[in-house]
Amino acid sequence: MSRRVDIAVIGLGNMGVSVLCAALDKGMTGIGIDTDPAKTSELAAGRTIVPERDADTILQQALAEGRLEIGHTAAHARHAGLVFIGVQTPAKGTHCDYSVLKAVMRELAQTAPQGQVIVIGSTVFPGAMASEVLPAVGRRPDLEIVYEPVFLRAGFGIRDYQMPGKLIAGVKNPQRPHPRLAGLFSRVVDETPRYVRYEEAEWIKMVHNAWMCMKISFANEIGALCRDFGTSPEAVIDIAFSEGPRGRLMTRSHMMPGAPYSGPCLPKDAQILQGLLEASPNRAWFEKGVTTALRTSNEAQRASLVQRWLEGGAGSKKPLGVIGVAFRPEFNEVRASLALDFFQVATDRGLTVLAYDPAFEGISRPDYTLAARQDAFVESLYASVVHPIEKVWTETSSVVINRKLTESEIYRIRGLARRPACIVDIYGNDEALATVTNALPLAA
Repeated sequence: MSRRVDIAVIGLGNMGVSVLCAALDKGMTGIGIDTDPAKTSELAAGRTIVPERDADTILQQALAEGRLEIGHTAAHARHAGLVFIGVQTPAKGTHCDYSVLKAVMRELAQTAPQGQVIVIGSTVFPGAMASEVLPAVGRRPDLEIVYEPVFLRAGFGIRDYQMPGKLIAGVKNPQRPHPRLAGLFSRVVDETPRYVRYEEAEWIKMVHNAWMCMKISFANEIGALCRDFGTSPEAVIDIAFSEGPRGRLMTRSHMMPGAPYSGPCLPKDAQILQGLLEASPNRAWFEKGVTTALRTSNEAQRASLVQRWLEGGAGSKKPLGVIGVAFRPEFNEVRASLALDFFQVATDRGLTVLAYDPAFEGISRPDYTLAARQDAFVESLYASVVHPIEKVWTETSSVVINRKLTESEIYRIRGLARRPACIVDIYGNDEALATVTNALPLAA
């Protein structure tokens, strides 16, 4: 074979067949490559051993029009403008076996033409592109190697590949991707590629599938729990996870890493849910389940943050600091705030705390008493919570930041002569804090 083709697909399992057929369906020319003669003989007959919807029709039309050829080694991909690799990377204990993928990469490195684009669709776990895959290529810096996390449903892979929810391209330099990549993808995929680093693409695949695992386990547990109490899980879940265009509770806004959940509702409801789990006939299952972890994981995270705060101030005679006292910004409710975890531990240990919150800075005692809403512990914190942010920043040994800092607050602490020795930042203020903390002396 010597004529040039648009795409070569190496590995004709569910993924490889889906990608090959997705390209052929768009009128492209291709070559299907696999070392398994059963797969290649079926492909040559216009059939596939995997039951992907519309695959046989697409293959038979491509064969009739002379747009599909068959290969048996990676060397056959040398005539393709784009190579897609979909070989198996099976689990080997808690690791992956990359032997087949690395063998393919070594063969491509020996036979690929200058500047060929190679897209790896095989699952590659975090760190393996750098440690396993790229070294197999050797000295071929001219090759453009892409890791594409592919999300396909078995049986619907062709359409899923053509119309994905997202198209991720892990590349060496996301700021300067290969100029032909967007055009190559656009011929098959109805989505704009989002370029990220290899390791980010690896983690995206891992997080996506871990989230799928958690959703399935959660749905199964909730289904069992509803049935235990004589309720239809289908009706409950259908409504609970349905939202119109103004919906905000089930969106990705709750998927951004940050503070553990707190407030007047979620901890209470998780605790009540725990009581239902304990009353269920399935309690032995639930004891190690996802729904139990909703509470235990959150409690462990809260305890870990407090411990970091305490350890950061260990050995210092300075007070501990808290920035952000209220349950949420621009609000004066403290009773359900995460900050209370820190105040409670400090109180139990006889430690002094200086705290800042815009709702309480300089507040009078009568006004604070009203804001405490008859909560005796919150009311006892008056002397701790009335301080300006400058005092908290310069006179404490360890500070927890329990809010997203405003530009005004950053301005107030920028350039101060001292800063805490330890900063436990819960709300992702890293970038803003970098302009504040660089080259400033630590609090003694």
